[in-house]
Amino acid sequence: MDSLENHSLPVEIIRQVVLGAIEGHTAVAATLSRTCQTIYAWIIPVLYSTVVLTTETEYSLFRRTLLASHEPACSCLAKRGPLYTYVRHLWLGSRRWNTTMTAGRVNHSWNDIPIPFSLDMSSATIAIVPLCPALPRVLALSGCPTTTMHAVVPHLPKTLESLSICARSNGNMDLPDMSHFTVLRDITFVQAGLTNDAVRTLLQMTGLRTITRLYNCSETLPQGARSCMDGLAQLRFVSSCASAAFERMQIVCLFNRNWCTEDVLSRLHTFFVKWANGAHEDPRAAMSAKDGGDERGDVDHLMTWYDDWIVGLDPAWRGCVAGHSTQEHSSWDVTQASPSH
Repeated sequence: MDSLENHSLPVEIIRQVVLGAIEGHTAVAATLSRTCQTIYAWIIPVLYSTVVLTTETEYSLFRRTLLASHEPACSCLAKRGPLYTYVRHLWLGSRRWNTTMTAGRVNHSWNDIPIPFSLDMSSATIAIVPLCPALPRVLALSGCPTTTMHAVVPHLPKTLESLSICARSNGNMDLPDMSHFTVLRDITFVQAGLTNDAVRTLLQMTGLRTITRLYNCSETLPQGARSCMDGLAQLRFVSSCASAAFERMQIVCLFNRNWCTEDVLSRLHTFFVKWANGAHEDPRAAMSAKDGGDERGDVDHLMTWYDDWIVGLDPAWRGCVAGHSTQEHSSWDVTQASPSH
C-alpha cells in the first residue's frame, strides 16, 4: 500500500495513534513501518532517533541497514534520505551487568571482569562511525576495550553534545584527543579510572560543563567506595584547572537499596571529606550516592547508567526504546550528607 486509503478519521489522529502505539516498542514500530509509505514516513524518524545496539546480531543488522540506505536505489523511499540522518542518540554495548560474574570474588577489580563485547562488536563499532557522518548528539560506549574507544572517538563529529564511556582498562585511562568537540557539554565515565592528565585536559575544555564518574560500590562500605578513591582525589583539580564555564564534576557511588540509607550517606560523606583533598570546599566538586539496585536488589551499574541515560534524553526524541524504569534512580547529595530527593 502506497498511502492511507479508505479511512474516516483525520490523518493527524491516525498519526498520533500510531506514534502512541510504538512508544517504547521497537518491534511494533518496525512492523508498522512496513504497512504503507505514509506510516513509514511517520515512524522511521522516531524509530531511528534513538538506537540501542547490545548484541553482535543487532550491530550487524544496523550496519547493513545503514549501508543499504546509502545506496541511491535502495528503495522508492530513498528520496527521504539515508537513515543515519535520523539518528540523534546511539547506545553501543551491554546495558545489563551479570552479577553472577562477581559471586565469590574477593578484592576483585571490576576491570578484570569481562563485559560481553566481542571482537566483532569492536570492529562493527569502528565500522558504524564512518557510516554516520552526522552521528548522534548523544553517544554511549558500553564495555568496549580502550583500543576501540581510541579508534572511535577521534572520528566522532564536532557536533557531539554528550558522551558516555564504560571502557575496559587494566589501569587508569588516557583519553584520545577530544579538542575537536566544540559543543560537547557533558561526559560520563562508568567504572573507569582516568589519569591525572586526562582529568586536567577535560576540565580545561572550553565547552564542557559537567563530568560524571559512576562507580559500583556494592561491596560493604567503605571497602566498596575505595574503587572511586582516585576519582575523589582528582576532584582537587576542579579548583585549579577547570574552565570558567565548567559547572560540576561529580562522583556517583551506587549502593544496595537494602542497606541503611542514613548509614551509607554518613559513611560516604566521611570518605568524601577524607579523600577529596579539600575539594569539598569547591561547590563544583561533588559526590552523591545513588540507588543502583536491580529487580533482585543487586547493584547493576550498567542498568542504572542505561536507565538514567534514557530518562535524560529529550522525550521528543527518545524514540521507541524503553528503560527499565520511567524515572531517574533516586540519589542523595553526599557532599552535605543530606538527601537531594
